[in-house]
Amino acid sequence: MRTWLRHSKAENEFRSLLEVQRPGIAAAEPVAFGVRRTLFGFIRSCFIITRYVESSYTLEEWIKGGDKIGKTQAEQNWSIYNPLGQTFRTLHQEHFFLFTAKPRNILVRRTPNTPQIIIIDIPYALRLAKQPFVRWAQAFDLAVFLGNFARLSSQEQEASFYNAYLPDPLGSSREDLERRVRGAIRWHRNQTPVSWLVHVIRGAVTKSQRQQRKRTGSFRRSAKSLLLMFELAHIAV
Repeated sequence: MRTWLRHSKAENEFRSLLEVQRPGIAAAEPVAFGVRRTLFGFIRSCFIITRYVESSYTLEEWIKGGDKIGKTQAEQNWSIYNPLGQTFRTLHQEHFFLFTAKPRNILVRRTPNTPQIIIIDIPYALRLAKQPFVRWAQAFDLAVFLGNFARLSSQEQEASFYNAYLPDPLGSSREDLERRVRGAIRWHRNQTPVSWLVHVIRGAVTKSQRQQRKRTGSFRRSAKSLLLMFELAHIAV
């Protein structure tokens, strides 16, 4: 039922990439999207086409460094935190949240001065207007990014990110913001009783859905085989 007569992920990403560019944030340029639906309006599959971003690296590649990037490790690490913090601040100031801002979903392109941040792969991005949803989305968005970013960065580098992001565009103190983000990170990592229970239930539901699809697929294959045998028998007669 979740896919009935609603926007597909491809269409939402197409619109979101255009939205991201409005306040001046660089993002992959969307070219087209397509959706395939069933007779009753359920989404069967979808796709999006974006222009290739030349001379860029994923954020993970940039931070890990290497000869192909051609910069020292210190330059790579410290030069990226200021534009990252400013990018998130600009988006959150517009009440626009990515929800998938992992190191592999952010590109970095070298420029003569500050590295350029380019946003890609945001099928769940959303603009929110009402409290308390905005503050929840802010903590969630930063938790997805910083939680995945933690294995690549130090506490000093995370502090540098916060320095560029603050003052909080939604008006919270630094202490309150960091407290909410830490709580959201624990939720993502299933380190709270409620999030662990949700994770278990979600896993059980997903497993059940897969088994149902498998049974449905087997039934369809059997039905197709019977139809094929009927057609062959009809042709033979």
